[in-house]
Amino acid sequence: MGPSSRRSWSSPAFFSAAKRSSSAILSPYIIGAEVGLHPVWVIFALLTFSYLFGFLGLLVAVPVSAAIGVIVRFALRTYLASSVYKGEVEAAPKDPQQSLP
Repeated sequence: MGPSSRRSWSSPAFFSAAKRSSSAILSPYIIGAEVGLHPVWVIFALLTFSYLFGFLGLLVAVPVSAAIGVIVRFALRTYLASSVYKGEVEAAPKDPQQSLP
């Protein structure tokens, strides 16, 4: 292997490494910021959906995960604002006989 063969392999190796790091690190970060998901959740969603549903799972992973995230955040916000969470209302009567007429 002479200097010319090393030079011919260094450029494709550099671009391949740059593309892999861009796909693995930057893409989930950018996509997650756009849809409101943490990059780890984006990677987890892509891995899970691709394992379960194949290529179609890759296409729907981020939108479905974003929708699930919106629903979970709404439910959590509603629960934290409720009187049950704040302790203003009892969840069940202490004495069941007391609630009967």
